[in-house]
Parts: sequence; C-alpha cells; structure tokens
Amino acid sequence: MHQGGEHIGPRLERGLGYVALGPAEATVALLHELALARGSYLWVTERAMEPPANGGRVLRLTTLGTSGGLDPKRLGDLRTSVAGFVAGDASGLVVLDCLDYLVLHNGPERVLRVLADLHDEVSVHGGSLIVFVDARVANPRLVAWLERELDPLPREDLLHSESDGLPA
Repeated sequence: MHQGGEHIGPRLERGLGYVALGPAEATVALLHELALARGSYLWVTERAMEPPANGGRVLRLTTLGTSGGLDPKRLGDLRTSVAGFVAGDASGLVVLDCLDYLVLHNGPERVLRVLADLHDEVSVHGGSLIVFVDARVANPRLVAWLERELDPLPREDLLHSESDGLPA
C-alpha cells in the first residue's frame, strides 16, 4: 500500500533496459502508471493512440506517411529520434511496443542491432528502456536475446495499479 504523496508506478533504475513479456495491451496500463509516476516518456508504437496525460510523447511508426509518423524501415531515423529524446529529457524513459512491426519490415537481425543501439543510447544518457514483446508470436531468437540482454520488468509493476485498488 502506498503512503500519501508517494507515486505509484514501476521502480526503474536509470541506465537499465527492461523486457516485458506478454501482450502489447499491457503497454497502455503501464503508460497510465508512468504518467502518474513520472510524467515524461517516449512511447514508440505503431498504434494510432494518444498517450495518457502528463507529458508522454508518441513516436508512431507507420508506412502511411502521416504527419508526425516515422517509416519503420528507416531505422536510422528511429535511432536519431530516440537519441534526441533521451538527450533532452531528464527521465530519458523510452517504451517500445512495436517489435513485431519492426521485424516485419526489417527482419530480426537488423532489429536486434537497432535494439542494442537503442539500449546503449538510452543507457549512456542515464535513461531506461522498456521493450514489450509477446513471446508466443515473436521470433524466438529475438526473445532469447531480449531475455539475455535486458532485465525482466517485474510483473507487479504491470499490475501495480490494480493491486492498490486504483483504476487502471
């Protein structure tokens, strides 16, 4: 149970990367907690949704060429966008929930290299990276790399707001 004035949300250590195994739908619940706890983060997704209030930013990957979107095949632009965010934001928190979409457009080997680069970039700036992946449908080699290179995001962090009796 949380005391008055204490923020809920994941307790992330700066400079680390985390993997969250499970369906991408868990991302939205985590983003609500992040909005309450931190206020600022970059959400890299292919979904056409707005982030929860309190400072979250969206980097939408899309092949449709929409304003504010980024082509998923332009991995260098993705790296540049993430690097710019973590260099200019005190929290430096990046949440990526479009791994399958990136693999579809680039193949698992290229995505592995980009994830390693993103993790390094975020770590150098003292930020945190959270990668959501559904192990049931994702490339097994990619899942194994994520589990080896990133720390698991504790399940209680994903379900924290429910266990406190707060709305998700």
